[in-house]
Amino acid sequence: MTERICPECGAAFAPSLHYQVCCSDECKRIRKRRLTRERLPGYSARLSAAAERKEKAARRKAFFAARDAAFAKAGLPVPRIVIKDGRRIEYRGRCIGGYGPSRVPHC
Repeated sequence: MTERICPECGAAFAPSLHYQVCCSDECKRIRKRRLTRERLPGYSARLSAAAERKEKAARRKAFFAARDAAFAKAGLPVPRIVIKDGRRIEYRGRCIGGYGPSRVPHC
């Protein structure tokens, strides 16, 4: 086969396969990573998604703190959030007709 030049490091090499582009596995990994970043439009956005999630969590925390302060100022019980089996349950005190621990309906 003819001699080729590696697009990553610029070294000349004789490919062992007809579709070989890079001279080594290391250059192959570097090239694949670079091409992925260039080709995918949302690739860099996914990298910043973690920062976006942190910002969203901070906004949510500030909202709940303000809400709890408003409830406390109005003399109402502060809502309590409990996570059970991956579901978020919000308790806002007892309601008329609500089921308490001792008032479970019997079928």
